[in-house]
Amino acid sequence: MGMKKMKNHVWFRTVGTLSLSVFFGMGIVGCGFTPPGGGEPEPQVEQPDDQDAPQDDPQDDPQDENQAPSADAGSNQAALGGDTVTLDGSGSSDPDGDALTFSWSQASGTPVALSDADTDSPSFTAPDSDEQMSFELTVEDEGGLTSTATVFVSVTAPSEPRLYIANLGGNVTSYADPSGVNGNIVPDTNLAGAQTQLAFPADIVVNADNQLLAANFATASVTTYDDADQTNGNLSPDGNVQGAATQLNPAGPTTLAINTGEDLLFVADIVTDDIKVFSDTSSSTFNGNTAPIRTIASVDINNPTGINFGADDDLYVANNGANNVVVFANASSLNGNVNATRIITSAAFTSVFDVYIDAADTMYVVDTAGFIFTFFDASSLNGVVQPDLTLTVPGAVALSAIAVDEAGTAYIVDNGANAVFSYDDIDLLNGVIAPDRTIQGANTQLAAPIRVFLVE
Repeated sequence: MGMKKMKNHVWFRTVGTLSLSVFFGMGIVGCGFTPPGGGEPEPQVEQPDDQDAPQDDPQDDPQDENQAPSADAGSNQAALGGDTVTLDGSGSSDPDGDALTFSWSQASGTPVALSDADTDSPSFTAPDSDEQMSFELTVEDEGGLTSTATVFVSVTAPSEPRLYIANLGGNVTSYADPSGVNGNIVPDTNLAGAQTQLAFPADIVVNADNQLLAANFATASVTTYDDADQTNGNLSPDGNVQGAATQLNPAGPTTLAINTGEDLLFVADIVTDDIKVFSDTSSSTFNGNTAPIRTIASVDINNPTGINFGADDDLYVANNGANNVVVFANASSLNGNVNATRIITSAAFTSVFDVYIDAADTMYVVDTAGFIFTFFDASSLNGVVQPDLTLTVPGAVALSAIAVDEAGTAYIVDNGANAVFSYDDIDLLNGVIAPDRTIQGANTQLAAPIRVFLVE
């Protein structure tokens, strides 16, 4: 340990005739002896050794010590089965500024393959199951010190695709994984019976809380059922919106559309040629004599038999009375008398009944005479247009509805033939083409099917 210097101080101590003096300020130790009788002694001077000289010890400086890094595995995440999940260790750091090496490992959950596990951002494909997974990140600095952190990923199994079919005969049926259903197949669910209060159900939708909503043409009501995929048998509704305040008319409610993000239900009424908008469909208050929050009225609505949403809150209305399709922009905020934003007509139309817009912005118009008209770039259509493709369904009696899944499989209802046809790659089909599959027969419980609704 080094000597601490004191500036300009001299310390003396005399014991008998021996005196010591230390000149701290000069870094010199002096020693003298006074013999009896006095007299000045010959000074004796000793220069300190190098070992006694003040010096710095590098091990005494904490800034020279290597400090451990800090691992940061990122925020906890949520994912759906099949999603690509990217972990994030970019928040890891080292107080000395050292470069870090990364090592990720899975601590729990269904084993998955981690790509780029030696980087700060590896990824994996989430398993198709409900579970919580955990992953550990270990970082190491240039001096070999390490730090570990953990992140959790909550995985939700993807919902099972399901096709719901509204039957004017008084029931609602459904099939899970409908793309493979073909023939005289018993449905997975069949909601039917007096307790259901279904009365000529003209259309159905499913909201964000997995509740089935049915528009009843005969009783001017909307009945609701919890756990849509479990609605089987003679079940009483969990809600029944009915009464004068609803402004729905007997033989009026024909078709529905749902804005799941804002929980808004749109009900088209052919008696008053308008569209009532109801809010909070997933709430227990959506029951009884409930008034709509808004009504969309327009001279451009004429016997609306099909409504569906496209991109950017555009509501498409199939007018059977005017044989056209009209579009209302920003439909979720409209109220009162308004004009359609766009009016789409075509010489090909003979008896328009339904309209559907898929995720690729392709519009499909159902013509009861047996045609499906396909229009690309639906959001740009206005005025007189010609279909890009025309599918003719051979032997069709009275087509009434269509829904298209993300893979391009279409489900087309033939009310007159008591059947649902399915076509793969509907956006490529032109001409007279037989369906790839047909749901038809006594076992299907189809009874004048009129609408379909697809949950993916």
